[in-house]
Amino acid sequence: MACTALGSYTPQLAITVRDPVNNAQPTAQSVQAQMEAGRAYNVSVTVVNNGETTWTHAQQYTLMAQSPHNTMTWGLNRVPLPFDNVAPGQSATFHFQVTAPSAGGSYVFQWGMQREGHGSFGPGTDPVAINVVAPPPQVNDAQVVGISVPVRMVVGQEYNVSATMRNAGTKTWSAGTLHRLGLYSDANPWNWGRAPAAGTYDLPLRMLQENIEWFGAIGNTRVTVTENLGNVTFIHTDGLGSPVARTDAAGQVIAGSRTRYEPYGYLASGAPANKTGSGRENLRERVRT
Repeated sequence: MACTALGSYTPQLAITVRDPVNNAQPTAQSVQAQMEAGRAYNVSVTVVNNGETTWTHAQQYTLMAQSPHNTMTWGLNRVPLPFDNVAPGQSATFHFQVTAPSAGGSYVFQWGMQREGHGSFGPGTDPVAINVVAPPPQVNDAQVVGISVPVRMVVGQEYNVSATMRNAGTKTWSAGTLHRLGLYSDANPWNWGRAPAAGTYDLPLRMLQENIEWFGAIGNTRVTVTENLGNVTFIHTDGLGSPVARTDAAGQVIAGSRTRYEPYGYLASGAPANKTGSGRENLRERVRT
């Protein structure tokens, strides 16, 4: 049985089907007004999703550099979402690091939202004029904190030494920049780190940057080098030539060798050597002249 329409049709309406609207409103940004050329700085931008879509990583929503559009002035031109699924009405704060241009001058800092392949949307952040200045000159300097060097050595022997130096400059010390500790001496007697011929020498330690410069304070130690004296004992005398102590080849006082005298040369304590410093025989009750 056929059906017959009754009455009239409703008026025809043209229905427009559109994609959800993307929109964004920046609400805050943090950036230094002055930067040193080539240095990295932490910045932040906060944006509210005031559109009809949810921003996701999969759909490639990002923050993009502006002024000029898509610029690489700050070392990067895209910043990914700080978290996935930024829903309408939700805020997102982008924390990221930028690098100041290598040349000094005034540069505009501005960022806005975009979806890859669909373009930018919403206004950008307020443009900020950033003053980029040349960095201060990098200088080498050093302070001596401590030096440990034996003050007595034997010819041809090797010895451990140490130096603690503080970086008092603005350059960073590293193996790559050829910074090291060196023996600061025009005529270096310390051949291959061994004690030289018998004598008294300065052992000056100082920092240097290889092939560029010596720098900073010098840590100097006066070292006495002797022949291998084995068991030789040194007798030390007072102003009258009487023995008062004995030391070994290393300069260490031999236990029990110190001697003290009363007025007129009477022995007060200790046991004197057999002879005085002038070679005269010692008598326990000798009166000094």
